[in-house]
Amino acid sequence: MSNTLYHTIVLTTEHASTGKMGGIGSYNAETGQLSSGTLFLLVDDSIEQSPAESVVLCKQYVAKYLPEYNETYQDFTRRNYVILEVIRHLINKYPSVSQVALHEYAGLGARVAEAAKTGSFPANVRVRIHCHGGHVQLERATGQWLGTYLDVLNDERSSIENSDEVWFAGHYLYELYRASGIRMQDNRLKFLGLPYQLSSV
Repeated sequence: MSNTLYHTIVLTTEHASTGKMGGIGSYNAETGQLSSGTLFLLVDDSIEQSPAESVVLCKQYVAKYLPEYNETYQDFTRRNYVILEVIRHLINKYPSVSQVALHEYAGLGARVAEAAKTGSFPANVRVRIHCHGGHVQLERATGQWLGTYLDVLNDERSSIENSDEVWFAGHYLYELYRASGIRMQDNRLKFLGLPYQLSSV
């Protein structure tokens, strides 16, 4: 990697440069174009080679820098703990990072948000979550129970409830999450229409 001064790490399962261009993937690619200094930690084991310098493949990063976690990473129920260790490693590697951005889908950032809330990161590092629609929203949209594991639902909820900032593109998803019992403090909420005007926040 270069000596780029990264200020934000985005934890995600999609990036358009890999060919996955639905919602979150396209959003991430546009965010990277609008804001230099963004590093993407991509949790997608089907991708073997990073498509860009600013895209770090989680599986390969673990194998190279944290091999003691290889086996744990393969266990989906414990993967979030390894992701937390990768984020910690990246923050130490790039001390200019002051923001970790998550998406609620699949709750992959739950341990990261929980760690931040307990003060486990440097004081200048804040965690924000961009709510695009998790399993609660998918079940509402399809009108059926998807059989989602409770730990995934709990992790999605925890990642929202424990982040320093919670971003929504509009009020519909916020109201749905609030009605489903997800607790969000008003002073942590931001409602920003898409595309986000990053210079305004």
